[in-house]
Amino acid sequence: MTCASWANKDQLNWLEPRKAQFIEVNQRKATFKEFFPDVVKDFREKWPVSPVTPEEVKEAGSEESATKNKRNKYDKVHNHHS
Repeated sequence: MTCASWANKDQLNWLEPRKAQFIEVNQRKATFKEFFPDVVKDFREKWPVSPVTPEEVKEAGSEESATKNKRNKYDKVHNHHS
C-alpha cells in the first residue's frame, strides 16, 4: 500500500522532470532560494489555488484573511516552506 500524495497524477507527471534539478539544488542546500520560487510560481499558474468558500470567509472573518490563510496553507503543503 502506498502513501497518499498531495498531488494528483497530472501534477506528479509535471513534477517528475524537475526531480533531478531538485536533488542537485537540495545537495547544495539551496532549494528554497533556487528551486521552489520558480517551481511554485509555475505550479500555481498551472493549478491555481481555488477561490475561498463562504465557510472559509466566515471562519477567517474576511475574504482577504481567508484568501491569505488558504494561500499560506497551500504554500506550506506544496513547497514545505512558509
